[in-house]
Amino acid sequence: MRRNKETPYLCHHLAYIWCLRGIIERYMNILSVVKMQQEDEVDAFRLVTPTNPAEISIQNIDQRTLITEKTEKNFTAQFVKNDSDNQSKFLLYTYKETLPPRGIPVLFSATIDNKRFLMCCDNDSSIYFKKEELPIDISSKHSEFIFYQRSFSAGHTSFSFESSVKQNFYLAFEEEGNIQKLILKHCPPGKLDETIQMKVF
Repeated sequence: MRRNKETPYLCHHLAYIWCLRGIIERYMNILSVVKMQQEDEVDAFRLVTPTNPAEISIQNIDQRTLITEKTEKNFTAQFVKNDSDNQSKFLLYTYKETLPPRGIPVLFSATIDNKRFLMCCDNDSSIYFKKEELPIDISSKHSEFIFYQRSFSAGHTSFSFESSVKQNFYLAFEEEGNIQKLILKHCPPGKLDETIQMKVF
């Protein structure tokens, strides 16, 4: 039987094409993975619970309940003994973070005059509520609306909430006459300050 002289060439050519195809497929897979990583890194915070937030109330160590309070400039919050106007309900939204987390990223929302207001912190460490749409994606690594929820201490069912904007600053209460205002308070690592201890229920 006479052998075709082109057979070795064709076999070599097909093997080369098959090898090249494998290289291209691996390259495309790498590009796909890189693209997915880049898309995840675009948003530092991404909302996890858009339609199913937790409805909560918050109490401090004095068993006073947090409510919203209207002032001349904006809406703030304070802790009271009795919530006669039923202002103590908040919605707690959970986010995921692309960076190594410092806790569970959460956002507090309150309904005031049938409008959505988000809890946020100011540069002067004050806490107030801003009329704002609920952010689905937050591109910044820090947000005035995001707080890190962590256990207050080992074995405790209470929590602390650290600002994502100001590290080692936590939601806390401060006595001002007969009023306990919600503020942002500096608390060094390792220090257990009971004013930042919050019970969520």
